[in-house]
Amino acid sequence: MNSTHQAVLDSLYRQYIEVIKPLIALWESREEKFMLPVFNEVRAFNDHIARCYANNATEHYIEIQLKGASRHINRMMLDCYKYLNTSFKKEIEKFEEKVKNVDLSIIDNGDFVIKYKNLRNDTVVFLNHAKILEHKDISDEEKYNAFETALNSYMELSELVNLNFTKINWAKAKSLLKKYSWILSAIASGLVSILLADMLGCKLFENLWHLIFKSN
Repeated sequence: MNSTHQAVLDSLYRQYIEVIKPLIALWESREEKFMLPVFNEVRAFNDHIARCYANNATEHYIEIQLKGASRHINRMMLDCYKYLNTSFKKEIEKFEEKVKNVDLSIIDNGDFVIKYKNLRNDTVVFLNHAKILEHKDISDEEKYNAFETALNSYMELSELVNLNFTKINWAKAKSLLKKYSWILSAIASGLVSILLADMLGCKLFENLWHLIFKSN
C-alpha cells in the first residue's frame, strides 16, 4: 500500500470515527438498539480494507478495494441519517399527538408556536427533498447531505420543544382546566340548586305545618 492509498484509508477511518460513530451512538441512545443495515455496511467496509493487506494485493487491486470501502462508508452515512430522521420524526409526531388539544399560543405570547410551525415546515420540506434525491442518479454524498440537512432541522425542532418543556406542561394544565371548567361549573350549579330546593322545601313544609296547627 503506497502513501496515496494510506491517505485515502486514513480519511475513511477518520470519517467513520468523527462522523459515523457519533451518529450510531445518538441512534442507540434514542432507540436502544443497533441499526442492522449499518452493521452490515461496517462488515462490508472492513472486508474491503482487509483485502488491501492480502499478500498478492497489487496497487490497482488496493485502489479498487478502497473505492469499495468508500462506497460503504457513504452508505453508512446515508443509513445513519435516514434512521435518525425517522427517529426524530416519530418523536415530533408523538409530541404533536399529546398536545393536539392544547393551546400552545399562550406560550411566550405566541412566539413558541410561530417558531415551531416555521421549523416544522422546514423539516417537511427538507425531508421530502432528501427522499426525492435518494432515488435520483446522483452520488451517495449528495444524498446523505440532503438527509443531514433534514436531520439538523429535526434536531433543532426537538431542542425547541425540550427547552420549553416546563411551559408546555403549564399550557397543558391550563388547557385541561379550561376544558373541564364547564363541568365544575355545572356541578357547582347543581349543588346550589339542590341546596336551594332543599331549603325552599323545608320552608314550605314549615309554613304548612304552622298553617295546619294554627287552624286547629
